[in-house]
Amino acid sequence: MDKDSDNTNSGTTTTTNTMDKGKAENKDWLKWVALVALIFQNSGLAILMRYTFVSGTGADGRYITSTAVLHAELLKLVISMIACFILDANQNYSVYFNIIYTEFIGSSRHIMRDLTNAFLSPGNRGDWLKLMVPSVLYTLQNSLQYYSMSCLSAPVFQVLYQMKIITTAVFSVLILSKRISVSQVCCSHLLPMPT
Repeated sequence: MDKDSDNTNSGTTTTTNTMDKGKAENKDWLKWVALVALIFQNSGLAILMRYTFVSGTGADGRYITSTAVLHAELLKLVISMIACFILDANQNYSVYFNIIYTEFIGSSRHIMRDLTNAFLSPGNRGDWLKLMVPSVLYTLQNSLQYYSMSCLSAPVFQVLYQMKIITTAVFSVLILSKRISVSQVCCSHLLPMPT
């Protein structure tokens, strides 16, 4: 009986190790896909924004930047939902709809009650104000991004746009007292350099 239990345990361990290796390989593949997607997104953003400003649309050759920001966020939502379907649900519709239901519908059944409590409860008003600051800054950043593209060439815009990584690193050290390794400092300073 002991021999059978030992064989069963070693078979389970072998299966578990094989599954762990498969998950690790899947994560490595996903990292490279994410890197390539970010490269195309960052370079494509500057090129497409500049093209739309140069080509001109409408009567005055301009479009409303808030509409462009809204469409960019909707595109991110669609891409995220496709990634959820492929990666999280393994292209299984029933699993995908279960995830969507659990994350969005199931958690928001009592949304009116929760929102009323959040707005009317004196203890939670400070939390809403804290959430407003980054959302307003993010909206301002996106609007200024379109304005700066109308004033700068695409390469200059791209180099200046990458400066946000350096400023984030500097402020995380100064304000949040985070430690950054030498390699992280070198990499963050190499990012805005033209290639």
